[in-house]
Amino acid sequence: MMHENSLATYEMTYDDLSDRACKVYRWLICEGESTARELRDKMFAGEDMNMVRPRLTELKKNGFIVEVGTKMEGKRPNAIFRALTTAERSIERARIQEGRLF
Repeated sequence: MMHENSLATYEMTYDDLSDRACKVYRWLICEGESTARELRDKMFAGEDMNMVRPRLTELKKNGFIVEVGTKMEGKRPNAIFRALTTAERSIERARIQEGRLF
């Protein structure tokens, strides 16, 4: 069974996210799958990658996005992220509560 604090994390709502995380999540919902670098280039052109990476970590930890693959950007593979819909988040929460994932 999953720890109670982990379940509480999956109970977070959109309103609980930081402002920048909300912007990144909305962008992924509207525009589709993207890497951190693509997000940075389109949303925060000229800024440091730290404008995006911590937000992706926050969103992933709280069950708003998932990694769906990798893409070569330069010499390194980079994770591709996809936003989960409200329905997908509900299914994920139910699985966790039933202990199917862990």
